[in-house]
Amino acid sequence: MEVRDFSKWRQKTIVGFGLKLVAPTGQYDPMKLINYGGNRWAFKPEVGWFRRWGQWVLDAYGAVWFFTTNPEFFSRNQFNPGVSVQNQQPIGAF
Repeated sequence: MEVRDFSKWRQKTIVGFGLKLVAPTGQYDPMKLINYGGNRWAFKPEVGWFRRWGQWVLDAYGAVWFFTTNPEFFSRNQFNPGVSVQNQQPIGAF
């Protein structure tokens, strides 16, 4: 862009979309309460919005984390001989 054009340019509204995906990686041991790995998937779709008014800027985004079920959470050990399931409700972010 030329300098002459850049001085006349005004930023418009910007809208963006994104998707974050977390795979169940690492070593997972259902007999341990704390693990380095996870035994479930996580997804975070998000939308962002940016608008400039003179010297003021408004920037906002919204997102929601969704988690799959961990069917063998802290299972088959001395504290819990059966099988436990880990569920989690979606978590919103703004």
